[in-house]
Amino acid sequence: MRDKLVEEVDEFLDSEDPHELADVLEVLLALASDLGVDRDQLEKLRMAKVSERGGFSRRIVWSGNTLADGQVAHVGLTSNA
Repeated sequence: MRDKLVEEVDEFLDSEDPHELADVLEVLLALASDLGVDRDQLEKLRMAKVSERGGFSRRIVWSGNTLADGQVAHVGLTSNA
């Protein structure tokens, strides 16, 4: 199933077809089932992570303290002086 997941993700990346995303989801649900996790449990896990760490709705992905173009980011240090 892991190989199938990679295949389906690659197909989506090549096509950007939402039907391929449905295939990705189907494989993810099968993998979760193999772990004894049903769709509702998986959704609860997802929501807990969103609540704790945030989600991707704003399309922001943390990649450490560097920007996508390789520049060093200045993170969260401000002075009140």
